[in-house]
Amino acid sequence: MKLTSSRSPRFCSTMEGVVQAMPEATYRAEPALSTSDLKLMRCPAEFKANMDRRYAKRQTPAMSLGTMFHTYLLEPELFEQTHLVMPDERSNMRLKANKEWKAEQEEKGLKLISEDDLTQLQRMLEAVKQEEAYSLLEACETEVSVFSQDAWPIPSKCRVDAYHPETETVIDIKTTSPGSASFRGFKNKSREFQYDLQQWNYTHILANQGLRVRRWLWLVVETGGFYQAATYTYSKDRMVKAGSTIHNYMQTLTHCLAEDYWPSWTTGGVVELDW
Repeated sequence: MKLTSSRSPRFCSTMEGVVQAMPEATYRAEPALSTSDLKLMRCPAEFKANMDRRYAKRQTPAMSLGTMFHTYLLEPELFEQTHLVMPDERSNMRLKANKEWKAEQEEKGLKLISEDDLTQLQRMLEAVKQEEAYSLLEACETEVSVFSQDAWPIPSKCRVDAYHPETETVIDIKTTSPGSASFRGFKNKSREFQYDLQQWNYTHILANQGLRVRRWLWLVVETGGFYQAATYTYSKDRMVKAGSTIHNYMQTLTHCLAEDYWPSWTTGGVVELDW
């Protein structure tokens, strides 16, 4: 499908190539189109609101836990440097001495976590260790940032959790609620968060920068309950459909940018529902 080229001041990155060890904040600040951005094109008005930063993005507790587990699993040395388990005697924040101690740790750039938080991370790690995909992680390049100027008409980016060069395998870590690591649970999460679109678009951007993906594994772990883990992969048919959706989203995006027209769900008028 031929796409209409369009550039936007919002997506003005000049970055190109594969970058190792880039801090996450630096990656996120780079003004290139992410897959999370592109997924919003199922409703262009939402994409526009996000692009204009009309609504502040809130870090939910689930998102914070997911980020923390990624670091705990993939970058354990960085986790040790940036996190500190709060001693029980420091947990009472009504005491002035404890407030001052907490402020001192935060000034050092440390994130304070509780003993319960650490136990939760340890149980999640033990669950993940039972999966075949875990054995590949030791030889993986982790948190790989990739930027492209011509994978799409708009500068694009992605950040891969883990890439195994020898087998050309991507391992993506997903934390999920108790019970959601099951086949049905992860299938529902995949639909809700459009994980298949992530896989297709990441693979496309990686190939553009010379990184082939022969296999993609979703390593899923529950954050509570029985702390179950599982590994999934998508069918070829699912990927064909994901690629079609991504191309449609991109085509719509380039037209919306060119015309500065961002329709919502029912911009054309009242829509009749039937099922």
